[in-house]
Order: sequence, then C-alpha cells, then structure tokens
Amino acid sequence: MQVLSVLFTYAIDELEWITTNPAARITLYGPQTEWQPWPRKLQDTWERYCLEHNEDIALTAMHLGCGTGQRPGDLVAMEESHFDGEYMAVVQEKTHERLWVYCAQRLREFLGQRRKKGRFILAKKPDRADDLQHGRKGIPPRLGSDRQER
Repeated sequence: MQVLSVLFTYAIDELEWITTNPAARITLYGPQTEWQPWPRKLQDTWERYCLEHNEDIALTAMHLGCGTGQRPGDLVAMEESHFDGEYMAVVQEKTHERLWVYCAQRLREFLGQRRKKGRFILAKKPDRADDLQHGRKGIPPRLGSDRQER
C-alpha cells in the first residue's frame, strides 16, 4: 500500500496526471514496523566500515540520518546551504513543510570537517532508490536491520 501511495504522490506532484491520492486514507493491515534509532555502537561499527571501504556517501547518510532523524528522501534533498552550523533546514518529503532540525554535536563536527563536493550534501540519486534504507551493494545489510514491530 505504501508503494502505491508513493507512486500516486509522484503522479500528482511530478507528472500532474491526477489530483488526488486514492491510497492516502486506506488503513494498513497487520502490524506496522517502525525504524528504531541506531545505537552508538552500531554507528561506530558502520563508520569504521565506511572509512575502511571508502564509502563516503554511506557514511554521510548515516551521520545525516542519525543526526537529524529524517527520512532517506529528505536526506538526499539536503543542500550544503541548508546547514547553518547548528541547524539543518529540511523540507520534509512527506509533509512538504520546511522545518529547522537541531544537529547533534557529532553531526555538526562531521559536517564541519568533511570536504564539500557540490550543492547537495549527498549524491542526489544513489545507486538504487532504497540504498539509504537497506544498505549499498557490498555493505553488510545486517548492520541496518534494527527494526521492531509496534
């Protein structure tokens, strides 16, 4: 159902094929999963792996995701100019609202020391659309499997 909702939203916002999302108000069946924050130990393991394997985008995505709590679609839209040294301006993909998210010290230090590569903090289009949620090819998926039923 969530995939349909995303496709309908794309048809509305990008293609202008339709004006309403028929999947927007459908109640989802069964238990839904919720993404849990990565514990510090897992973040440190991911950081070591990324540094050893030159996975700059994956490392940056981890810092942005853990440091702001935003969705992968919001992470790839973040521009260098959106970070003011303490807060990140985010236009949420789901709500289309702009908000200022406080950046924890670890994220502020990471963004401050990294070399800027262009307008966007991350590449606009990762190898696959779900790379930021499910890990890239070659990166152990078990590192990102901290999901719980609610």
